[in-house]
Order: sequence, then C-alpha cells, then structure tokens
Amino acid sequence: MVRLIEPRFFDTSALLRLVLEEPGSTKARAIARDWAPVYTSWLLVGEALGVLKDKWRKKLLSEDQYAAAVFVLLSRIESDVKVVDLATAYDRPVLEINQHYIHEIRQRHTRLDAADAIQLALILRGIRGTTSASLVAADATLLRAAQEEGIATIPVNNDDG
Repeated sequence: MVRLIEPRFFDTSALLRLVLEEPGSTKARAIARDWAPVYTSWLLVGEALGVLKDKWRKKLLSEDQYAAAVFVLLSRIESDVKVVDLATAYDRPVLEINQHYIHEIRQRHTRLDAADAIQLALILRGIRGTTSASLVAADATLLRAAQEEGIATIPVNNDDG
C-alpha cells in the first residue's frame, strides 16, 4: 500500500540501506515501499555508488554482492526513487540550488559537507512544488542539522520504531 503524503528525501545512508543489509535496512525499505513519493539527489547516488565500490575494493562485498547492490540501486532510481537536483539549461546540466544558499547552510552547520548542505537546501526549497519533505537518513550530524532547520526527520540507523 502506497501512502501519498509529503515527500521522503533519502540521503546516501538511507539509499545504501535499500541495497545492503545494515541496521535500519528494514525500516528504510518499508519507507520506500509504503510512502510516496521518495526523492534523492544525483550527488547522493554518486556517493552511494562510491561507498559500494569502496566496500567491494576492501573485500567487504563480494563481486556478486557488489554487482547486485549496484543493480538494485540503479533499478530503484529508474523505478521509484526520483532524482531532483539537476536541470538542463542551454543543453547543459545545472544544479537547481543556488551556490550561495548552499554556502549559507554550511556556515550555519560547519560540520556538514557540501552534499549534506545541498540536501538540506533541496528540502528547504521545496521538492516538486511541495513545501514539506522529511529527511530519511542514518547520519546523526545531518539529522540534527535538518531538525535545526525545521525539517522533519526519519532516522534509519536501526529498525526500531
């Protein structure tokens, strides 16, 4: 059953929980399955692919596990996770968020990296015409910054609640 309510925005840690067995995977998968729409950023897809590659190189994932995780992640992006941070202008991809806005968020939350600040900026700007989206993440620093910005959060660092 899909519930159509405010969007859910998955950060890298939540995306990885869709494809790997980690604490919070069951919760992240349930959110992606039961709530619509689910959004993310192309930057976060790239980060997730980089984490999977790193786990594979360090032999934390076998070749088959790595291939399966990449396949599932890209399949989810194709089917039910929408990517919202790039647009096209004059036949070139452009970031939909003003870099000054990203800089302002990083000034308020100095422990965030640029990708984290972009996530918050996307959510604060409003996703696809909505005014509220919940951040789904396992990163405590990012969740705390989101809450300080007034963004609803759904932690997926474990499968409780």
